[in-house]
Amino acid sequence: MAINKKRLMTGVAGGVTPSEHFGITLFNGNNTTVSTPFNASTEGGLFWISNRQHANGNFLIDSVRGVTQTLFGTDTSGQVVRQSITAFNSSNVTVGTYSSIGSGGSGTNVLWSWRGGGTASSNSNGSITSSVSANVDAGFSIVTYSGASTTSTVGHGLSAPPQIIIVKALNLNAGYPTLFNDGSSSFGLRLNTSNASDNANKEAFFGNGSSHIAPTSSVFTVGNVDETNQGYNYVAYCWTPITGYSHFGTYDGTDDATKSITGLGFTPRLIAIKCHNGSSQWNVLDSVRGVTHPLEWNNGTAEQTRSDFLVSFDSDGFTVAGDDAVSDAGRSFIYLAWA
Repeated sequence: MAINKKRLMTGVAGGVTPSEHFGITLFNGNNTTVSTPFNASTEGGLFWISNRQHANGNFLIDSVRGVTQTLFGTDTSGQVVRQSITAFNSSNVTVGTYSSIGSGGSGTNVLWSWRGGGTASSNSNGSITSSVSANVDAGFSIVTYSGASTTSTVGHGLSAPPQIIIVKALNLNAGYPTLFNDGSSSFGLRLNTSNASDNANKEAFFGNGSSHIAPTSSVFTVGNVDETNQGYNYVAYCWTPITGYSHFGTYDGTDDATKSITGLGFTPRLIAIKCHNGSSQWNVLDSVRGVTHPLEWNNGTAEQTRSDFLVSFDSDGFTVAGDDAVSDAGRSFIYLAWA
């Protein structure tokens, strides 16, 4: 994939070139190296593998937790050692022998990779001391912390409030509490389920149990519950939007055949869509696999062919079709988009 050298301003010095911070790579099987658009050895990051052809789920590996430490995005299992990614290299990662990362055809798997901020460092901005690898320019951080069993704050290492936070307990069978908060709307979801937003859980996961506490430019709040802040170890993935690179928002569905969502400021390469006021999958499409091939972040189902989901990636957004998974009167949606 050619790298676009045009600099895109982000509100921080120097700007960011999207293709140097986020990558989409198709690969076949295991025992191979898979290219990344950044130095995975020195910069680190989040590496998310999905098997396209088999119901083997989604696998999350990051440089803070370390190679082979694998999470399963589709269920509640804690962190386990698998030969999924076994090395972070200068221009690629090494995929090991884990059988659930399938083979059998060209591009059987997809790797989505987000560039990190190098070796994690201690962050004492919150009442819980966290360990953070923060790519501030690209608005992404990987945060690990140990729970305190009381409503607490956790430093995230970014320069603006994160709008997306995904938390997972590492040594507990628990879900993936997920916060969407764009400053005007906030929803508490779980990455591993199709459930609608649950305000009570939002207040429990990311608040004091009776109210939600919005993230700030330095910390986010976790409540006194098993899934975000009890006597366990946790990882959090945090994103804040960056002009020309990432955008997170909401839209209302319609009965029309198509609906265009604009205002992103770029042509997206990856879009995740989730209905927040009703049950729906976390439908994920990208520019490499194409707009008619959704995967589901909360399910281990194989990639589908669905022309009724996404119509196009546009110069300033995207256009959805009429299916109720991505549009329909009375249903409202969040979307996560990266260039």
